[in-house]
Parts: sequence; C-alpha cells; structure tokens
Amino acid sequence: MRQLGVEEWIVNVIKSLYDNVTTAVKNMHGESGQFGVKVGVHQGSVMSPLLFTMVLEALSRVFRVGRRGAPLGFIARGGRSEMRSATV
Repeated sequence: MRQLGVEEWIVNVIKSLYDNVTTAVKNMHGESGQFGVKVGVHQGSVMSPLLFTMVLEALSRVFRVGRRGAPLGFIARGGRSEMRSATV
C-alpha cells in the first residue's frame, strides 16, 4: 500500500483490522476451538477485493518497470521454456 502512495494512517487502520484475528470452523459436528489467522483477508469483507487489487497493481508495476534479476516471463526456445530476467 505504501508503494501505491496510500497514506500511513490508512495503512495503520487496515493493519489494525488484521491484528490478533481469531476464527473458528463450523461443520455438522459442531464448532472448532478458536485459532489465530496469520495470513489472508477476511472472507466476505468489502475490502478484500480492494486489497487484492492493490497487491496485483504493486506487483504489475514491478514487472512493468523491471528490476535487476526480477523474472519478466517465459520465452519458448527449441521446444523448452526458459526464464528471462531483467538486467537493467
């Protein structure tokens, strides 16, 4: 988010929504105990698609600009594919 120019206070608000999150799993036999969630976005959150889009935008900027050693894609040569890297 910072790389996209999002102000720090907004980053902190979003981070606070994901700090110390717990959940439980419900099935036909009942509910599990609470456990911590360390990765991912909240299921059903209105913000999830926005956060996903922001991550993709940050990644696409890296690949559009290129960075030394960053993979830019695959090139087919002689029946096999090889990775091409940026050498900027």
